[in-house]
Amino acid sequence: MPAAEPLAPGPRLHRLTHAQWTASVQDLLFLDDASELADAFIGDTLSEGFENDAESLQVGSTLFRDYQRASESLASELVADADRYAQVVPHDDRDGPTGVEFSETIEGEDGTATEGQAESESWDLWSNGFWYADVTLPESATYTVTADVWGSDCGDGVYAKANLLVDDVLLVEDHQSSAAGNSMAATVELSAGTHTVQVEFTNDCWDPSAGADRNLWIDAIHVAGEYDQLGAGALDDPDAWIADFGRRAFRRPLQDHELSAYGALFDRGAELVGSGDDVADGVQLVVSAMLQSPHFLYRVEWSQGSGARIQLSDWEVAAKLSYALWGTTPNDALLDEAAAGRLHTPAQVRDRAQAMLEDERADAVVADFHRQLLDLDDYDNIYKSSTIWDEGLNDDLREEMERFTAMTAQDGGLRDLLTSRETWVTPELAAIYGVSGSGDVTLGADRSGLLTRAGFLASEAGAVHPSPIHRGVFLNRKILCTSLPPPPDEVTALPALEDGMTNRQRVDAHTGDGTCGEGCHSALINPLGFAFEGYDALGMIRTEDNGLPVDTQASFTFEHGAEDFADAVELSSVLAESAEAHRCYAENWFSYTMARAASDKDATRVAELGKASFADDVTVDELLIELVSSEDFLCRSPLEDE
Repeated sequence: MPAAEPLAPGPRLHRLTHAQWTASVQDLLFLDDASELADAFIGDTLSEGFENDAESLQVGSTLFRDYQRASESLASELVADADRYAQVVPHDDRDGPTGVEFSETIEGEDGTATEGQAESESWDLWSNGFWYADVTLPESATYTVTADVWGSDCGDGVYAKANLLVDDVLLVEDHQSSAAGNSMAATVELSAGTHTVQVEFTNDCWDPSAGADRNLWIDAIHVAGEYDQLGAGALDDPDAWIADFGRRAFRRPLQDHELSAYGALFDRGAELVGSGDDVADGVQLVVSAMLQSPHFLYRVEWSQGSGARIQLSDWEVAAKLSYALWGTTPNDALLDEAAAGRLHTPAQVRDRAQAMLEDERADAVVADFHRQLLDLDDYDNIYKSSTIWDEGLNDDLREEMERFTAMTAQDGGLRDLLTSRETWVTPELAAIYGVSGSGDVTLGADRSGLLTRAGFLASEAGAVHPSPIHRGVFLNRKILCTSLPPPPDEVTALPALEDGMTNRQRVDAHTGDGTCGEGCHSALINPLGFAFEGYDALGMIRTEDNGLPVDTQASFTFEHGAEDFADAVELSSVLAESAEAHRCYAENWFSYTMARAASDKDATRVAELGKASFADDVTVDELLIELVSSEDFLCRSPLEDE
């Protein structure tokens, strides 16, 4: 039996993307909602491939500081949340959580003001202005802020009016004081930390002839609330918790030296945090440190062996599988499968992948793949000088394509994506398509698949005219995986559209046969782009261009030979039956799933996947199962020094 050929070399360190980091900390720390901390991270380097391409994901000094701040914030929030703490540290047999009441009163004389003076325990604001005081809150909670005030009138029976603010946010406006005194109050959600309570005097008056003076006195302010606090800690075996949390964070068991190091860090909680709760302090330190570790931030392939293909360990397969199909860290069930040695063979992984693809987290991964493949982020920048254009259409165009790819890929494959007429529309999109209603609809025979959707057509067009060049380049690169050379450094812009000339004629005269664009444009780009000239810059059907009939006929040479097509609908059908389109779709899924670009050494495997997609019409789920149960996924290539 011939020896197995080496796999294409790939990185053994795969840094989490910001989206994977966000999903991982949400699952690891049982967050109700996704953290927004990664929104402040320095952006990733743009890659020619997908965002998870391991070669382009590095950690510089700025990003590491971002990770450090985020991990410290997450750890401190964890120990302040009794319910989540109980989920993350079930080993700690707490008495609580217990409700703790907070109440603080600050006398008027102890505040600071822009006007006036202290009088007894009050403060006399004798002119319009502010009195303010700082209060430090121990926990994030709902607090009631009350201000006791009294006032005088200006001989007119109108007493001092006051506003109540916290951190410059107006909570009570135009409160009417009285000579006997009264209170104004508001209930507000406030975070832990220092906040400024302000009382504003707004209707000063002084009438020296009548000896009348309207003033506002602040007697005191009160801040009260109730929050949950951890009960008395009782973590009999910190090492057991560290081992369990470490397994979840690092996606593998901790080694002895790691367990010892984190145990020593846990013991320093009282010294380094000093909250008075030694157990929670130790937990906070360990969680913060593990979230900063390369073993959390990177998916690491430690497996050793000899030969052309080195088998990944069950733990490594669990992590690779989880990020490939769920975009997040493995859950306990998947880690238990790894611990039991049940992620070792293709059959085992195939069964597990089948179950994982039924989880809604897999839907998010499929959506993310198509978001990147179809450049959906670019839809935010679409603009048209059309009379029916509205900025709200940006969101509509994107949502339609997201819904279309989701519903089509759920039980279908590439053929369905290229030919289905089922979609979802808003009333505004319905007007573009010439259909009635909204929601799920079936488009007319002039539409076929994602390439005739308004989102693609509008994004690959100018503000006024459609762009056969942009549309043709997209098809070559994204649908056929054609390797186009970069454009020359100095590209002459298309001339203005003249009377008696169509947009197609303008493009052909500038880039077609006999021009400097002959070759790539005339043979590869323009023919595919011309098929879409029946759609304007917004994606609406058109039969005339500049007063002349639109010409959408063209011919393109595929591997099996030249194919003529009358328009974009026919071209979509031709693409759906072309071997190279299926191979390209498989190659894109290969690159996304492997987190690296496909190379020449992957050509055989990609061709096999493309052939299965073409001949057997496999669904997206079936394609993914084939990918993750293959040796390409379950093994790594040897390194030269091994």
